[in-house]
Amino acid sequence: MPSREEMIAVYKGEFLEKLISATKKLDADGIPYDIELKMTNFVNKEVWIRIIGHLIYDDDKNVIGRSGVLQDITDSKLNRIELKRSKKEIENSLKQLEKNKASMDEASKVAKIGYFEYIIAKDDFRWSEYLYDIYGLDKAKPLPPRADIVAQIDKDSLPVIKQATLDLTNNGVSYDIQMKIYHKKTGKAVWVRNVAEPIFDENKNIIGRRGLAQDITDKKESIDKIARAEELYRLLADNTNDLICLQEYDSTFKYISPSIENILGYKQEEFIGRKVYDIVHPEDLKSLKNTFFNISKEVKSHAFPFRALHKKGHYIWLEFLSTPVYNGDDINYFVTSARDITQTMVANENIQEYQKSLKRLTTEITLIEEKQKKEIASNIHDHLSQSLVISKMKIKELKRNKEYEKLIKDLDFIENHITDALDNSRKITFELSPPVLYQLGIVDALFWLFEYIEKTYEIKSDIYTTLDTVKMDDTKSILLYRSIQEVVNNAVKYSKASFFTLNIDENSNYISFIFKDNGNGFDTKKLKNNHNTNGSGFGLFTVKERIENIQGKFNISSEISNGTTVVFNIPKSPSKSHNVQNIQQKLI
Repeated sequence: MPSREEMIAVYKGEFLEKLISATKKLDADGIPYDIELKMTNFVNKEVWIRIIGHLIYDDDKNVIGRSGVLQDITDSKLNRIELKRSKKEIENSLKQLEKNKASMDEASKVAKIGYFEYIIAKDDFRWSEYLYDIYGLDKAKPLPPRADIVAQIDKDSLPVIKQATLDLTNNGVSYDIQMKIYHKKTGKAVWVRNVAEPIFDENKNIIGRRGLAQDITDKKESIDKIARAEELYRLLADNTNDLICLQEYDSTFKYISPSIENILGYKQEEFIGRKVYDIVHPEDLKSLKNTFFNISKEVKSHAFPFRALHKKGHYIWLEFLSTPVYNGDDINYFVTSARDITQTMVANENIQEYQKSLKRLTTEITLIEEKQKKEIASNIHDHLSQSLVISKMKIKELKRNKEYEKLIKDLDFIENHITDALDNSRKITFELSPPVLYQLGIVDALFWLFEYIEKTYEIKSDIYTTLDTVKMDDTKSILLYRSIQEVVNNAVKYSKASFFTLNIDENSNYISFIFKDNGNGFDTKKLKNNHNTNGSGFGLFTVKERIENIQGKFNISSEISNGTTVVFNIPKSPSKSHNVQNIQQKLI
């Protein structure tokens, strides 16, 4: 056990003096003591102790010594010191609050905050000015009874504030709640954030509560609007037939709407963490990646179709539109919407096939007509023209016979009519199916056509070319010839031109046939209306279909009063399509 000197050494300064003084009074006057001292113990730790000392007497009432109790009160002492400090701070704060009441009131109005304090024993409420404003009470009058204030609280909020108050009063649990009250003057609902903490006395007993109340009506309404909007967005995302996705920069899915199951057969959880590229058809993968790259480079994106793999193993068509979400200058996510366009794509394919069928039909009709014209021309040449030639020869023979001298005028009349009929039959034969087209080719046939136009309609017509001939099969020759003939006939009928030209040239890929007139021109926008089948519109539409069916290109340009230019570009060595082969078979 430490010596008396060592025990005394743990006390310092005022605490040592206090102990010595108390001991002297005990020894001299027999006065017991009960004092609190701070000391530094033998492990160099500061502790607070309570020492109670009194004298020990023998049977004759003589002092024979001292006895007492020593108690470690470090925790209790520190708590009391802290409580005293807090009380001092509160007193100072209250004094400061009184000094700055005007500025505090103004600040509370700006922040929409009121302060309150309630002492249980006195049933006394103290309110700051703005709290009156929140409840709609008259500042010039005393606070109404607590029951009247409670009556302003909404019935759904009342149990909440009652339970919070009960927990604070009984258990010292601070609260931070939201409640709805009704303004005394206007009757309007006001949302209040109510924050409170317990008030303790020196013995740590709860004697009341203090806190603040803040008007959060605007904030609450904004939060409710956001919540309602979020709920609507969630409903839309969860119930839309389209896919709504949130993807990372590398296309990994962070969210995908439940409609994924209806569209692609997958559960939501099966897709989270996967990349969109995992389900894209290999033929569409490069285009899809380029689309995402363009979006990331702030290039305006358009709806992009691609094929996605269904869980059952087949592909469906999706059309997606993506928008980047930025974090500063960097793309954080892509928000993507996609819809099933399989039926639309199938319908488009059917329409395209139908359009191809129409083009084939247009060409087939042209070639069938050409075959019929050729047969009619052949019949006229082989039968009618031959009969007319024989008849004309017979008339000439009769004219040489003197027995018919009296009938010379009648024979001349008949001969002239036969000659006219023969000329007309030859003209009809050439118009129906010019032999030069089959015998000499497209270039010579076009020279014949322009000579015919010049003689018949007195419109100067020239062809400029360095080509003696153009190698072209019968199908292409017929379709090209009839197309150019259609354009020339339209110009004759509608252009009021005095001059036609045709330039025939070739390059590495195409043979170009460029027709120009110096007529009055027209508005080419009318040709874009496919419903317009009047005048030359349908004829030019048919021309376009014919040329496209032999892999050629057709273009027409015109200005009012500045004439018209029509360009035919025909591939020099196009591969024969199955359709063209079928058409050629029909000509045989």
